[in-house]
Amino acid sequence: MKALISSNTKMILFKCYVILGVLAISKALTKFMPNLSLGEYRILASGVNQCEDQPKNLPLKANLYLSKKSFHITEVKGNLSLEILFDDFLTGEYRMIITAVYQCLEEPKSLPMKFNLYSSKKSSNITELRGNLTFEISFDDSLILDVNFASWSLTGGWKPNSLVYVTNNTCSKFKSLFRNAWFSMTKTFNASTNYPIPKGIYQVSEYDTAFLNDNNFPKSTITTEFRGNMTFEILFDNSLMGEYKMIITAVYQCSEEPKDSPLKFNIYSSKKTSNTTEIRGNFTFGIPFDDSLIFDVNFASWSLTGGWKPNSLVYVTNYACSKMKSILGNSWYSLTKAINSPTTNCPIPKGVYTSSGYDTTLLNDNNFPKGEYRIVAAAIHQCADVPKNLPLKFNLYLSKKSSNTTEVRGNFSWKIPFDDSLTLDINVASWSLTGGWKPNSLIYVTNNACSKAKSILGNSWFSIIKSFNSPFVNCPIPKGVYSSSGYDVTLINDNNFPKVYFYGKYKVVGKVKNKNNTIVGCLTAEGSLSFEIFVFVYFFLYKYQ
Repeated sequence: MKALISSNTKMILFKCYVILGVLAISKALTKFMPNLSLGEYRILASGVNQCEDQPKNLPLKANLYLSKKSFHITEVKGNLSLEILFDDFLTGEYRMIITAVYQCLEEPKSLPMKFNLYSSKKSSNITELRGNLTFEISFDDSLILDVNFASWSLTGGWKPNSLVYVTNNTCSKFKSLFRNAWFSMTKTFNASTNYPIPKGIYQVSEYDTAFLNDNNFPKSTITTEFRGNMTFEILFDNSLMGEYKMIITAVYQCSEEPKDSPLKFNIYSSKKTSNTTEIRGNFTFGIPFDDSLIFDVNFASWSLTGGWKPNSLVYVTNYACSKMKSILGNSWYSLTKAINSPTTNCPIPKGVYTSSGYDTTLLNDNNFPKGEYRIVAAAIHQCADVPKNLPLKFNLYLSKKSSNTTEVRGNFSWKIPFDDSLTLDINVASWSLTGGWKPNSLIYVTNNACSKAKSILGNSWFSIIKSFNSPFVNCPIPKGVYSSSGYDVTLINDNNFPKVYFYGKYKVVGKVKNKNNTIVGCLTAEGSLSFEIFVFVYFFLYKYQ
């Protein structure tokens, strides 16, 4: 055992070796050391000495050793040498003194919430917070707050996990924890005192960090040096779903294409007003834009860890001109009119078509393939490319009960609990019109696997639990074998999945990983999305990007 007392000094370090002797086995239920035999015990000491790998000049020395007094009696002898007063002077009420504040160094620079802050010494007694908060998304209760305090080790260096706090409803919890400091902060940053805080840039030129002490934090703790690390994650719920509008931020020719392509799109985006972005430039067509051409579209989504993820949506089709006219809907007519095309029908003859300004909001009047759906499964099975002996086995298959009813049958065979120590890693592939699966249509990776699955599955979580005869509806689900003779897949529609999405054929690969990033379970599901059909996602989630 180790006793660490001062913020600058290591006090006492010593070891005690013990043998646990099981005397009487009982049926007591305990969560303490669950892999050990249960029962009553007594401690038999076999050795005690100072830690060999520590300095000899510590201010608290435990000069102890074991001495055999008799066959049945072993005594601890020696002395404790105390060079400081060991009392409660290290705990109690405190005030925070901010020495540094900055963005996390190990995180990507392109996160949607940027805390461009730094501390500045105004006087010997006053430290101010300066800089700005740049929010590309709202600071609201759809986020998760993950705080990790590290304490300064007496041997030097930061020791993480001194205090860990993870919670949903970030904005509300933030306001509650900071109490009056919340109002002084939001006032100084010229932000709303209520939540949510809308996306935007909030500047601060001088915020006295002493105001942070007017909070609802714990009022007593060990007095020492701490470093706090706050991480904000997006909680996937219905606040991030639904209808949308397109906001064009940039438009240009593909940089990797030849400069002498017969169809040149010499266009660019131009800000007309704060609310209006226009497309300007010209289309230079050396050949007609007609139905002899093939249209190949690839959407990339922006990852929350930074960088573009291709194949979010893949669309390849013949009859380029007619299909584009059909998909663009009414915006086809406003676009051809803006570029002064001689025709609104296909083909568009070769020529140069110039626009002095096309309002990009008009593109929202389109026929893009999106809408509400229901889930109908096409296949579900364990992943083929992972080991067969994983501790979380999803031995599932589909069975046709009637022309209108498909059931999931089989069992979950779990040698470990399904709990929040696990991570979900979901990759949704979309089916290309030229054939083959295109991965990364949706990517979702999250901690707290069980709680997140329960949250996203909504009411269908309870119907699944009931069908597979689990006695537990809350997390964690203990290890065991949970069987179902038939789960109607239409019940999965009562969930918190996105209610509007692009139609198409999809495959979901859901991997469950442990803290070592080792796969402990994997499930694959296939299906389609149309007015009535969508991929069957059985225990897994989606990522908002």
